[in-house]
Formats: sequence, C-alpha cells, structure tokens
Amino acid sequence: MSELAEDLGYRLRPLRVLLASGAVGRVAQELEEEGISRPLLVTTPGRWKALPPGLRGEEVAWAGVFSRARVHIPQERVDEAMALARKVEADGLVAFGGGSATGMAKAVALETGLPVVAIPTTFSGSENTAIWGVRGDEGKSTGRATEVAPRVIIYDPDLLAALPPRVAAASGMNAVAHSVGALTSHSSHLLARLLAREGLETLMGALPGVMDGVARARRDAFWGAHLSGRALDMSTMGLHHRLCHILGGRLDLPHAVTHAVLLPFTTLVTLERMPQGQATILDVLNRGWARQGGRATESGGGRTGGKEVARAFLELNQRLGLPIALSEMMAEGSSEMVPQVEASHDEEGKGGVGQRSTAAAAPVSGIQQGGAIPYPRELMAQVTEEALGSDGGYHLSATGPEISALLKAAWEGALP
Repeated sequence: MSELAEDLGYRLRPLRVLLASGAVGRVAQELEEEGISRPLLVTTPGRWKALPPGLRGEEVAWAGVFSRARVHIPQERVDEAMALARKVEADGLVAFGGGSATGMAKAVALETGLPVVAIPTTFSGSENTAIWGVRGDEGKSTGRATEVAPRVIIYDPDLLAALPPRVAAASGMNAVAHSVGALTSHSSHLLARLLAREGLETLMGALPGVMDGVARARRDAFWGAHLSGRALDMSTMGLHHRLCHILGGRLDLPHAVTHAVLLPFTTLVTLERMPQGQATILDVLNRGWARQGGRATESGGGRTGGKEVARAFLELNQRLGLPIALSEMMAEGSSEMVPQVEASHDEEGKGGVGQRSTAAAAPVSGIQQGGAIPYPRELMAQVTEEALGSDGGYHLSATGPEISALLKAAWEGALP
C-alpha cells in the first residue's frame, strides 16, 4: 500500500475512456452523448482510405473530412483544417490515427475551442494530455491548454491488428518515455507516479507480445500507454521531451523513433541530477528482464543505477529492432539533406519506420552520398542553445555541456 508522505493537490479534467474490442462501433453514440452533431474527421491520408466499420459515412454523419494530418503539425496544415472546420460549421473534432491526427485535432481545438474525441491507432499517448505542438517557420512550439485535451478516448485493440511491428515498437517506446518522464519529473505527485509505474510495467510486459501479434498484448499496451500519458499530463516535462520536440521540429524526424533513440541518453543525464524514480524504474526493468529470460539490471544507486537504466533501454531498442543512434536514423540520407523518416501513414502506415516523404528536410552540411553521416556540430550547438532558452513548460535539470555531450552520444549511439 502506498503511503501519502507529501502534501497533494491536483485537478482532473472530465474524461470518458472506452477500452474494448469493437469500441469503434460506439463512435456515433459517443458523439451524440457529447452533443456533437456536425463532427469533422481529422486523420491521415492512409487512414482515410481505409476507414473501419463504425466510422464510415453510413454510420457517422461527417460534416467534413480533413485527411492531411502530418507529423509535427505544420502550421499551414492547421490553417487548412481550421478553414475547413469553419466552412462546414463543425461543432466537434474526431481524431482518428496516431499522434499526427490527435496533434492536428488539438491544434485546431486550441484556436477554435471545438471539443475533441480521440480514436488512437498507436501508443503515442497524445490523446491523454493537454499538451499541444505546432511547427512554424521558427521551429516547433509547444504548450499546455485544457481546451485541447480530448473529452472522449476510444481505444479499440482491433484497430492495431495491421500495425507494422516496427511502428508498434517505436510507438510503444514513445509511451515508455511518458512514464519515465513522469517518474523523473521534479513536479510529479503520488498519483502521477503510481500511474507511471503501472504504465511502465504494463508496457514492458506487453510490447514483446505486440511484436508477435498477440491480441491481448495489444489491449494491454493500449492500457499502459493510457496510464503513462495520464501520468505525464500531471507532470512537468523535462529534458527528454524538450529535445525530442526541438530535434523533430528542426530535422522533421519521426516523433516516436526520436523518443526511442534519445531515451537511454536523456534518462542517464536526468537520473544523475534527479535520481527520484530510479529505484522504481530499475525494479520494473528487473521484472521485465526476468519475464523475458534475460539478465537483471543491477539495483545500485547513483550513477551506477542510472547507467543500468540507460543500458537497459538501449538494449530494449535493439531487441525491438529500432535504431539506437540519431545518425542511424539518417544513414540512408541524400548528399545534402537529412532525410525525413516517417511511415507512409504519417507514423502508422504499412510502410513502417524508415520510409521517406518527399517533403523537404533540414540541410546539414558535410553529408556524403552513401557514406557515414558526420556529427553536425553546428546544428547540435543550435539545438543545445534552443533547449536552454526560456520555456516555462519544461524543467531541464541539465547544463549546456551536459546537453551537448548527450547529443553527441545519442548521435553515435554509444553510452558514456
């Protein structure tokens, strides 16, 4: 039993959550109960082409469809979606897809105040938070606003059946990063930490089964992602999320894979400065390794414990078939551009992690065709400077030299 050894105060938003096979068939009923009669469907091109029963025109009277949601939520597409919402006189938004669809709906809600219903198809967890992000000419901006948080979340594990394993793995590590972020946050309270621990343990147990196509594992992973997202929503975000958003916005990187690659390195730096949560993470990882027949992490404290956590996450990425270095994410780039790596369905399509879009990406000098990508020192100095800039939404607990060293290590995929 957990003992309350601290003062506690928190606020919960009104939220209805459904988690069940076939739950997508309840969308029309949920919209009616929310008083939404002219919903705008917000999704990605691939999802729009293959709507499941429960979302088709004969079942839901869509006022309109915006099917151009994209990773990192470009401002110009937000403007397009808002114009469509006004044109069709939408009185609500339904996000169907991964983090791109949910993020787009949240960005529109920020400007219009329209209520959001989320139907996730990945483990991104964005549906659980009041956190929004939009990429403009000056990079990616993020913030918190209660009005963007979905009022209804419909989790249907059947929607995950066709999710490519590598996309599922990256998305799962995104959710893991949410629980770790809450466990190491300087502001998280007891409830947030309880949700984060349960979320992390559930995800660690479910992800191997998700990769093997086990139906029950998909259901469990949805639950773990939900708990982890709720925990992060109750906590101040730290260094990890700050760097993911900056790098993603500058280089147009796939959000979930960026989370996976950075997590070992940001966790190491964070635990050195803020060791709270370390014992919990180690305990959960020990249980996970034991279930999978692997070695257990050491239960040491301080720097040793942080290194063990970081090493465990690095090895988990390898087990899941994910990149372990930023340079690895970009290794198939062109001679002059760092490639945009994303799935054909904007993070969730049949192509999976590793396919490119034709959209422009950020230029990085010195990249040679077919060769290794050298460390972009100037770019990473700019990332470090931006990370240290004024932004009240994050608590970094790291110095400039520490961030610089972290980025170099993450680029190389080698823990110090």
